[in-house]
Amino acid sequence: MSATKPTIAAFTTPPGGVMTKEVGTITGPVEAWIEGATVRIRYAGAADTYSAGDVSTRTLQQVVDELTTDPGIDEYGNPRYVELA
Repeated sequence: MSATKPTIAAFTTPPGGVMTKEVGTITGPVEAWIEGATVRIRYAGAADTYSAGDVSTRTLQQVVDELTTDPGIDEYGNPRYVELA
């Protein structure tokens, strides 16, 4: 029996990037999918993957909506990163 391939969403992160548990923020074109209870993310076309957080009850589209919402800049003028709450 073969495993079902996950649905993968491709998008570009906001300027501050997306926070991962393993390497901190990643920025630019990425791909994300749900694997079990975890949101996985990688640079578009890359082999290395990272955890962007728990999926909770979100759909993949809700995850993408959350990860593509630009949180603006901090008090020093630097872009803020997004992370799954």
